[in-house]
Amino acid sequence: MQNNKLVKLIEQAASSINTLSPKKDSQLKDLQKIFDNIYKAIDKLGDTPEQLLGQIKGTTSNAVEMLEKMLTKKIKATKKSINSVSEMV
Repeated sequence: MQNNKLVKLIEQAASSINTLSPKKDSQLKDLQKIFDNIYKAIDKLGDTPEQLLGQIKGTTSNAVEMLEKMLTKKIKATKKSINSVSEMV
């Protein structure tokens, strides 16, 4: 059951990235919420090796951190920075 939720969240993130505009903070915030939910869903996975969980959590944290930097203008939200987040999905 939890795997289905995680898959749906990942699909939602991928879909959001495809339509994301670097100039719309509301879209960045929405995507950040999706990644936050992905991180929470990862914690509920049962039969997943710890090493894999660590890698997934690290990637998810990096995506959230990059989105936060874009929102706080520490890095410029550009197609290149969005592509970096996209690769994390």
